[in-house]
Amino acid sequence: MKLQIVLFSIFCSLVLTRLAYADEANCALRTAKTIHYVTDHEDLVWPGIQINKTPILIHFRNSEHIYAYNFTPKNAKWQKVTLDNKPAYYLDSDYDEISNVEVGFKEVDGQNSYVYKFFDYNDENDILFCLRALLSKRFAYYLATHSAFPHHTFAHWKHNYIGFNQIRNAQYLFLEDRILQDYIETHDAETLKNYLATYQYRRSLLSKESAEFESASEIRFEASSYFSFRSLNMDDKTYTEQILRNYAKRLECPAYSDRAQIIFCLTFGHYNLGGPVLGFALDKIAGKGWQAKAENSASSFADLLGTYFTMMPEEASERVKKSEKRYDFSDIKSQLKVSLEPYLEAMAEQEKNYSKAPGIVVNIDNRYCRLHAFTRKPRKNYVVTSKINLITELDEEMKCSLDDGNVSIVYKKIPWVYQYNSVLVNEIKLPVDTSITINDKKQSLGEAVSADQTISFTKLKIESPQAIITIEGNGTYAVKNGVVFIDWPIDKS
Repeated sequence: MKLQIVLFSIFCSLVLTRLAYADEANCALRTAKTIHYVTDHEDLVWPGIQINKTPILIHFRNSEHIYAYNFTPKNAKWQKVTLDNKPAYYLDSDYDEISNVEVGFKEVDGQNSYVYKFFDYNDENDILFCLRALLSKRFAYYLATHSAFPHHTFAHWKHNYIGFNQIRNAQYLFLEDRILQDYIETHDAETLKNYLATYQYRRSLLSKESAEFESASEIRFEASSYFSFRSLNMDDKTYTEQILRNYAKRLECPAYSDRAQIIFCLTFGHYNLGGPVLGFALDKIAGKGWQAKAENSASSFADLLGTYFTMMPEEASERVKKSEKRYDFSDIKSQLKVSLEPYLEAMAEQEKNYSKAPGIVVNIDNRYCRLHAFTRKPRKNYVVTSKINLITELDEEMKCSLDDGNVSIVYKKIPWVYQYNSVLVNEIKLPVDTSITINDKKQSLGEAVSADQTISFTKLKIESPQAIITIEGNGTYAVKNGVVFIDWPIDKS
């Protein structure tokens, strides 16, 4: 009986393995067909992408199997195979830690190769989802390295975006998504004009910095999402069905009730939803070659579409009103107001309290010793801008080992910590009588900020009821206009 059970278990394992390998083989074939389609129809998909110029390697969850395309192996472990009537390569045992890369570039056999892991590939929709993700990431590489978009286009990401903290902007953006969904269902040009009127009105509500941030994001994410759909060689009917499936699943902009989901929608999700729709519209209205026009003029999809539809202000205003009525804008407004208003009021109160609180501002380098992204301890995180977070009632200990020393930071229910993500600094306030020891010299923080200065240290310790900071290793303590800056270690590269 035991032997029968063992044999049955082995049989089941072999069957499951064969099924898993069959899924992998199907996925590898679909990837090959997609790469070949983009290569052969580059003028339709995105002129200049040259997807065949960089090796693409795919691998799979729970497997060391790897397939390579447009790749010339040097290691004899690679086996030549034929996929979609063209050569590719297969590896049944990872010899170079390729599987450690989920998505990104890695040098394999002397070639800079794009690597992507397929997590789900059990059915058609899983494979399509993963293929779109692969293509979207690969397109981002093209944007950054070979496209004609001016380099300054993406410098706007350095701006502080605050659109998700403007209730009116959020309300109209959700309205835009409703209009775009209607357009892809109907392919009606008048609906597209309603979208453009609403888009242009909403953009007028933003600050210059936020509008420029959005333009850069539109080009990066909308173009990538469109490319990922257009590369799959779908007819208009299938293309439309796949987009509507995205809308129906509500993965990108799922709900009005969750603050984190609203931020995700405004900063990322709605670009992924809208890009394939706006690209589809440009395919129909602008015809072949519009992608090059977008690149050369550094135009977003909406801006480029706007050149084909001219509207007087009166007409645009009327179209916005018509859309508000058609898509029950009053409901969108009320739901987002309920979700956002209490949060924004609480954040404003916390910022006000911090600015009024006594103490000395201390900026702490957090490049090498960051707050944990997830913790069981309660803390409130306010997203002030795309680059700044405000954390309140932080209770956390961090210990980090560096090449030339160690860092320990203990926050004891500290009232406020500003995280500046663009410069990788945490800002806190500490009492004037806080003890600080720099290279064995102990004094109060008030004494240590009495004059502008910069001191190199090998050991630093700060102690207060709210924070204990211990650094053993090379760093700098600097004071400028009464504000403290602590950096470590000094970059030796």
